[in-house]
Amino acid sequence: MGRRPSRTPVLELVMLFLSQGFDDLDARDVNGNTPLLYALYYMRQSELVAVAFALIEAGADILAVNNHDEGALHLLFRRLSACNNYEMSIENYEALIRLINRLLEQCELTSSNIVGYTPLDAALSPTAWPLLCTALAETGNDVRDEILAIDDRSNIIQLDADLQEGFSQLWARREPSNTESPKIANCEAATEQLCFLCDHRSETTKRGAPFDEFRSMLVDELGSSIHMVACNHFIVGGECLNVREEDSSCILDYHPDKMTPQAAGKRSWNRHMAYLLWRDGGLRSPVKFQEWAVGGGYRRTRGEREFRACWPLFLGVSWAFRSLFLAFSFLVFGSWALLVRAFLVRALLVVVLEVLLLQIMAGELWLAGYFKG
Repeated sequence: MGRRPSRTPVLELVMLFLSQGFDDLDARDVNGNTPLLYALYYMRQSELVAVAFALIEAGADILAVNNHDEGALHLLFRRLSACNNYEMSIENYEALIRLINRLLEQCELTSSNIVGYTPLDAALSPTAWPLLCTALAETGNDVRDEILAIDDRSNIIQLDADLQEGFSQLWARREPSNTESPKIANCEAATEQLCFLCDHRSETTKRGAPFDEFRSMLVDELGSSIHMVACNHFIVGGECLNVREEDSSCILDYHPDKMTPQAAGKRSWNRHMAYLLWRDGGLRSPVKFQEWAVGGGYRRTRGEREFRACWPLFLGVSWAFRSLFLAFSFLVFGSWALLVRAFLVRALLVVVLEVLLLQIMAGELWLAGYFKG
């Protein structure tokens, strides 16, 4: 459905099959994926949400798992993390939030596949993480509760004081670095290809903490290049699978059973730091998390930079208006008593207008920077 080298709209085909009475939504492929599971991982991102909702409304089993014990949340977050499409539109962002919330009504974030990999692990990327945190927050839940549940199951203890100190040190480097982030070795050939599912190239910049464990890479899948998630060797350890001839320094992410206790603790630490960046650091969008991951710290988005650039002009216009109004009032009224009364009325009106103008400016620029960077 998603891996064919065709641009035919899949949603139209799905709706056609469903309208003709196709109801075998529990059919399985060789890996045990149902149509819903297959769509969540192999569907082009422009149609992923629409096709998933169509299948769910037709009665697809949200709790189904494949041969690797991976369910809907596993595969959705795998796909979002692999493609890492952090510059998605507002419409796509909101649609994914709705889909995640629909899946969370029945699926568990702490459910493990056959080697202990959870949807929470799959979401540890600049794009998937803020989507997950926002979706949970909209339903009155907190991702920290899920993180602590996995820590408890893995016998990992992270003291609050240590976490806050670690976050303070992490946040201390929030200003962008003057040096270019290191590139992934031997990735020039991969950058020439586009992922069939998201139409983006491979990432060529290494991510910083807390997203330094995983990265994205293009692999050939039945004749089409698609993004897959890879795990960096120096954190996880274990035998190298040589999934790319020109870069053998990674193993695929579905081998966490090879993790040492130190590596498991590091993954837990990354989860907590990513959560604190969202909660206390104010990083609420994929583009901000991406800029943090590849820029050595938080970088102001384009909207924020434009707003800061507009601020001196706004103040200049405001004070020029104040001066002109004062001079005009004095010429018209000619009396200091009347002038003071007019000045107070003017001050109230100007403050209201300035606040409204400021909110409009901030809102428009913030939205542009928040989602577009």
